[in-house]
Amino acid sequence: MGIVQRQEASLIRLAYVIVKDAHIAEDCVQEALIKAIKKCHTFKGKSSLFTWLISILINECKSHNRSRWKRVLKMYDIDRDHIEDHSESFVQRTYMSDCLMKLDNRYRTVLYLFYYEDMDIATISETLSINPSTCRVRLKRAREMLKKVYEGIGGNE
Repeated sequence: MGIVQRQEASLIRLAYVIVKDAHIAEDCVQEALIKAIKKCHTFKGKSSLFTWLISILINECKSHNRSRWKRVLKMYDIDRDHIEDHSESFVQRTYMSDCLMKLDNRYRTVLYLFYYEDMDIATISETLSINPSTCRVRLKRAREMLKKVYEGIGGNE
């Protein structure tokens, strides 16, 4: 089983954290994989293949967020996912996910990579092309913001 099959769910979750739409997240993952295949000769091996793929995916998601089409779709605010499971754990996970989505993209991304992908600060900073101290500050601020949003005090929308 290749890296893509093993990591597909992680890639889609990361894309979802950035673009906030499950269908578009899947599209971004596909586009990132196509770009990675076309540019595989540029992979220098300084990081893991998965880290390199995450960098491509993040750039693809950012590119989508800047696109005109995304702004047009946002005007209609279409909710395509109607989930019927109302168990307590589902409600809590959904609430936490909603709180996470209220944060700015740069804070959502570091939280996701740190907690969901189990990346360390050095790997995150390399993946996002930022200084490790900047990464630590973003992670600290993201935790503080998420706590405020979760407790209902406020947030960064």
